[in-house]
Amino acid sequence: MHYRDIALATLASYAAACASAPAPAPEAPVAAPPSPQEELRSAVTVLFEVFPHLDCELDRVVDVGEVDEHNSQVFRRYDSDHSINLSRNEYERIHLQEPATSDIGFTAADRDGDGLITVIEFRNHLSSALQAVDADNDGEVSLNELEGVWRRLQDASLDTRDQS
Repeated sequence: MHYRDIALATLASYAAACASAPAPAPEAPVAAPPSPQEELRSAVTVLFEVFPHLDCELDRVVDVGEVDEHNSQVFRRYDSDHSINLSRNEYERIHLQEPATSDIGFTAADRDGDGLITVIEFRNHLSSALQAVDADNDGEVSLNELEGVWRRLQDASLDTRDQS
């Protein structure tokens, strides 16, 4: 048998194997990215939950320095299995008041997409949430500022429903 015959026989058997192989499973539909309003709602939800744990000075204001200082303690509060990572279920506890935003927040926090949130990812997530809510860009978020953003989101949500 010549090399050409061997190559043709190999190609023929490969083609036959491919033809009899099951069709690949259809790809899961890709979810649409969250709207800026959904991302902001998720950020506000996270901050409302963790605000009392970050505001150790009890001045009703949280800044990035307080996130840096208290992040590990806040993280441990939700890391119920002490794995040094937050699973999706553990993260959902942060979103009890607004469960619809949990997936958006988890995806935003899990920067490497491994299905777990590390302490560093959580810190970055909280810092990003502060920046998103910091309406006057002074580097800190007061409880009044946070409540104002929440009211605007609620009003916008009601306006959207009224237009439907």
